[in-house]
Formats: sequence, C-alpha cells, structure tokens
Amino acid sequence: MALVVGAMVTLAVGLGVYALLPQRDPRAAVRQVAGLEAGGQATLVAARARARTLARRVFPQLSQWLYWEQVQGRWRGWTEEAVLVAQASIGLAALALVYLAQIPASLFSVALVTLASVSLVNRLHSRFQDARKRIEQELPLVAMALATTAERGVPVATALRHLAAVEGKGVLFPRWLTNAMASCPAAVPLTEWLQEQARRSGIPALVGFAGTLHTIEQRGKGHEELYTLAQQVTNAYLAGVQRRVKQLDDRLSLVVGLFYF
Repeated sequence: MALVVGAMVTLAVGLGVYALLPQRDPRAAVRQVAGLEAGGQATLVAARARARTLARRVFPQLSQWLYWEQVQGRWRGWTEEAVLVAQASIGLAALALVYLAQIPASLFSVALVTLASVSLVNRLHSRFQDARKRIEQELPLVAMALATTAERGVPVATALRHLAAVEGKGVLFPRWLTNAMASCPAAVPLTEWLQEQARRSGIPALVGFAGTLHTIEQRGKGHEELYTLAQQVTNAYLAGVQRRVKQLDDRLSLVVGLFYF
C-alpha cells in the first residue's frame, strides 16, 4: 500500500513539473531550462510564475503561513513552490526508506509515508496558529498604547514607529510592524501599507485593526476614536477566548460522555 501511495505521489509531482514546462518536447524543454536557447531566462521566469500559481491553487493558505515565518526571521528567501517541493521530497524520502528497509506494507508503513508527506506544512500551520493567537493577545494593548499616545498629541504614524522599537521575548506585533515598515514604499502612507500587509497576514483581527486604524488617521480623528478601537479589539479578543473555552468544554463533555456510556 505504501508503494502505491508513493507511486501516486511521484506521478503527481512528475505531472506537475511537466505541466510547468512551456515546451512539451523533452529536448526543447531541457535546453530552455538550461538557458541554452535564446530567451531561456524569460522561460525560466515564466516557469517559476506558473509554479507559484500552481502552489497557491494547491495550498492557498501556504503564503500566509510562510509570511509569518519570514516575519519571525525564519524561512528567509523561501517561496510557496519551494516549500511544496521540499515537502514532496520528504515524502519521497520516507517512501524510499520504507522500500530500502523492506518494511512490510502495513498500517505503520502507510502512516510513516503519510506523516512524512505532510510534516512540513503541518509544522508551518502550527506556527501560524501560534502567531495568530499572539497577535490577537497583543492587539488590545497595542490599541490602548496608540490611544494613550494620541491623547498627548502624537500622530498615529509616529506612535507606530515608537511601537516598532519595543523589544521583548515573545512580543510579535512590533516585529510585524518593523517588517512592514522596512518594505513600505516612500510614497505610500504607513497605515495604508499596514492594511496591505494585514491582508497578506491572513489574520482577520489584524485586518480589521489595520483597516480601522487607517480610517481613523484619514479622518483625522483624535484619541477618542482610538480608545473606541481599543475597546472593540478587547471585546473581540474576549469573545474569542470565551468561544474557545466553550468549544473545549463541549469536547470534554463529549469525551466524558463516551467514557461513561
């Protein structure tokens, strides 16, 4: 069974690579990828674009997971398609191990190949969930700090730059802010750029926060609006905590019910 699964994975990878090549003739494709023909560089760029499009169709959330890895200084320079290729390689390596070790086709061998085939993306997903929780925890304090600073007459953009300088173990929002500011074009307002970066992040709470913050700055509202935003963010976070507690309580009730009955 493991060999069948591995064969299917190999076939899928092969077909995916084949589909990315603009030339179906094998010799022409090799010459193009190697850059031996005129325009080989353009062909390579086009192939990479196709690979990225395919990766985003297969795993639409992968770009968000990778985004937060790079915000935290990990996986620098990696792209979605490179991650999927690495994941496929791990799966094929596990299949080769099963074959070379002559492990009998059983539930264990199937589980080994399956777990290896999803280990990398599962790790990225787990870290993304951790980043989402940390951002949701920090947003109420961030909003309150902005409101307090604005009450002293400090502009929102200046207050954000002060927040970016905050350092601390486990503090994620300032790192995200620093990363966003480093890539912000000179002609684009900071809060507008934060909106775009928040959309890339895949965290709804951050998207809403950045959008409201940009609106407040555009309207030229004072600290009262920021205090209202802080209250809204706090209420949303507490509602999320209560929802997760209820879900956990329901699961525990189900487990207890199954145990006794």
